[in-house]
Amino acid sequence: MPEGFFISESVFEFVHPELDQRVDFFGGGYLFVGEGRLPYRGKEVLYFMGMAGIESSCCGPGGCAFIKVPGYIRAWKKGRNGAGRPVSEVERIEAQEMQKEIRILLREKHPAFTQVEFL
Repeated sequence: MPEGFFISESVFEFVHPELDQRVDFFGGGYLFVGEGRLPYRGKEVLYFMGMAGIESSCCGPGGCAFIKVPGYIRAWKKGRNGAGRPVSEVERIEAQEMQKEIRILLREKHPAFTQVEFL
């Protein structure tokens, strides 16, 4: 679930994560290494590129490069939250066909980042 304030069922205020700041989790960690805006059908899609690593698990070490897509940008960095992080108003991308097209575009633009997940 995205962090922020929900305006409606599909529109919410998204708090931008800090780039290059490792977040530890059980057995490993992840960090966002980039932020992007992708033009798509007259709108802009907000996305974040990240890397995750598993240092200790029953299956051994591993990792992946991923992209998280909060949604369409409705208001770019319109303010800041209490911790000073930028906040944008975004709209979820719920249509499966549009998600499929955006996945293809993002994988073409960033071929090393094969996992694309929509919030």
